[in-house]
Amino acid sequence: MNNSYYKICPLCSGPGRFFYLNKRDARSYDRCDSCQLVWLVPKHHLPRDQEHAHYNTHQNDPADTRYRDFLNRLWQPLKIKLPKYACGLDYGSGPGPTLH
Repeated sequence: MNNSYYKICPLCSGPGRFFYLNKRDARSYDRCDSCQLVWLVPKHHLPRDQEHAHYNTHQNDPADTRYRDFLNRLWQPLKIKLPKYACGLDYGSGPGPTLH
C-alpha cells in the first residue's frame, strides 16, 4: 500500500484514499474504502480556537425541526446498518435525547 495515497479512516481505521477536491473553497477530502466515511484532510481543519468559536454559534434544541432533520441525515441510513439492539455513545449532541 502506498502511504502517500492511502490514509487511515478516523472512524473505523480502515484504508482511505484521496476522494476529491472541493473547487469552491479548494479543500480536499479523503474517503474510507471500508465504511465510506468522507472526511476533510487535517491540513484544512480550523485552528482549535476558531473551531470552538464556530461550535458555540449553534444550539442543539430538540424542539427545532431543522436540528432533528440534520440529525436524521445521519440516523436514517445508519439505523439500517445497525443490529436491532445496538447501543452507542451519544456524545456532545445536545441537552437531551432528540431522536429516541
